[in-house]
Amino acid sequence: MKPDWPLCRFGHGCTGVRVGPEGLCWNHLDEDALGLLVPGEDLDFRGTKVTGEKLDEIFGRLRDRADQRVKVGEVRCAGASFAEGASFKRVLFFGEAQFAGAVFGEGVSFADVEFHQVVDFVGAEFGASVPGETRAASFDRASFHGEARFKGAAFAGPATFLGTTFSRSVTFENVQFNTASLAVTCAEGHVSFRGARVAADLTLNLFGPSARLVLDKLRATGPVDVVVETASVHCQDADFDGRVRFLLSGGPWLWLTNTVFREPATVESRPSAVPTLAPVGYGRPVRVRSLRGVDAEHLTLANVDLKRCLIYGLRRPDELRLAGRSRFAPTPRGWQHPRWGCVPWRWTVRDALYEEHLWRRTSATATLGWETPSDPSADAGRTAADVRAELDVPNQADLAVLYRQLRQSVEDARNEPGAADLYYGEMEMRRLSTERRDERWLLTAYWLVSGYGLRASRSMLVLGALLLVTALALQRAGFPGPHTPGYLDCLLYAAGSVLSLDVTGHLPAALTDWGQLIRMVLRIGGPVLLGLGALAVRGRIKR
Repeated sequence: MKPDWPLCRFGHGCTGVRVGPEGLCWNHLDEDALGLLVPGEDLDFRGTKVTGEKLDEIFGRLRDRADQRVKVGEVRCAGASFAEGASFKRVLFFGEAQFAGAVFGEGVSFADVEFHQVVDFVGAEFGASVPGETRAASFDRASFHGEARFKGAAFAGPATFLGTTFSRSVTFENVQFNTASLAVTCAEGHVSFRGARVAADLTLNLFGPSARLVLDKLRATGPVDVVVETASVHCQDADFDGRVRFLLSGGPWLWLTNTVFREPATVESRPSAVPTLAPVGYGRPVRVRSLRGVDAEHLTLANVDLKRCLIYGLRRPDELRLAGRSRFAPTPRGWQHPRWGCVPWRWTVRDALYEEHLWRRTSATATLGWETPSDPSADAGRTAADVRAELDVPNQADLAVLYRQLRQSVEDARNEPGAADLYYGEMEMRRLSTERRDERWLLTAYWLVSGYGLRASRSMLVLGALLLVTALALQRAGFPGPHTPGYLDCLLYAAGSVLSLDVTGHLPAALTDWGQLIRMVLRIGGPVLLGLGALAVRGRIKR
């Protein structure tokens, strides 16, 4: 393709742009022309093959004697090539920096550079001329005050962005990395690796109070370590062949929709390393927003917040590993509006899946506190697919299956109280979804009497009510004779029947037929209720 810039008049295949009154490129200008350069002047390297010596010579003319910094205005380098070891170290770029399509030899350095306007490295190649292992292309401690674009760039050798600061968004979309180490700060906007390819290791450290890290469609064949402080992470349709670790702090949101993990992957919360810079999120766990489409075979979640997590669609949820204090969405607290117009209602305190919250909002109990409050920060990174996922609410039968599968993973983590909450949710969805009338009545009775064997207080209340009612029945029709026994004596007799103790007191030794029936009810129902209460207590305190 013919260059769109005026070519050097030197000829002989020179593709450099004309930069002087003589119509020559930088390589063919004489010393007198170079002497006219002053700090802050624009540079045009389009199509020019620049050696390290020539670059040093030009920068020497642009060095400010006051602070010894090289100062450049606008720079245009489309189609330029820079020799091995080219150094832009400590250069100040005050205008736009256009390096789109430029080719850099191995070891190019942009360390300690300051870019004050938009920077464009779209389609640039780093270290492409040297096969095999090369010296790193370095952007260490560089400062980007405008938007930075690396879309489609290729790093044949290692790339380092250690201590790099971005004030605006930066995109590494469709970039090809060999090995990359990034420790960057992004004040706002996003850091995007959408569609990037990483052939070896990737280490990414990001701090950004209002930034967003985008890893959508990232392909990584080596180990990946992502350490993020406060910035939200969106990782959709990514594919990781090696070990993966997400170490997040400051309470960021995390999306993992349709991400593939072929080796062990860990998502872990840690205390904020910079609490003074992130006081609101200090100590908050990472808030996982979506696990839909993820295969849980290799996934471990440690100390994460799953209160607003879309889990329905997670593959093999029974193999998900939940470590530490990972919590689901709690049920509404306190007394709710009267049910059926007259009965105050209070939900059982337990952890529930976010999908149950979504389903409850569509049911007849939607006004009883199941509406999840909106959180703008949770929705900032949502895609159209995420929005549709929340509208695609699973039914009760599907929720029962999901609860059962997740319960197995929680039990494997030796979290008995957490497993008990999931079992309660499973039974609740099963009771509400069954079509068989006899089974529904049985499950309803099980729920009312003992909370599916998980609520000791409910069992004890029913047992107390049973004792009070049967004591009254015994007083009225349980004993023969002309005299009515005392209610307290009948109550003691009923309690003794439950505990298999001989407590007759002043009561007659014989029982009427109705008394025998009442005693049978006590001898059967009492121990059952005591057993359900003991089982519930054991389930709450066992670890």
